[in-house]
Amino acid sequence: MEILGKVKFFVVSCSSDSRLDVRNLLVWGEMGQARWLPETEREAGRRIRECRRLMKCAECDAQIHEVRVNRTKSTLLKQA
Repeated sequence: MEILGKVKFFVVSCSSDSRLDVRNLLVWGEMGQARWLPETEREAGRRIRECRRLMKCAECDAQIHEVRVNRTKSTLLKQA
């Protein structure tokens, strides 16, 4: 299988009710309105700080995960 492109982004995970139970784990990439997943670790950190400010959880267990995806399907966009 030929790799036609690589996509790198960051995902933030947390257990919304502060219980470290994988069944309660949420994965999110937006606050307020839908957004793309963060492309930098710094942006993911900013979103965690924004969430802490808004949600005021007693205990925050947010964690940043780097994700890399290899694209094997050609894109519809023409490159110049």
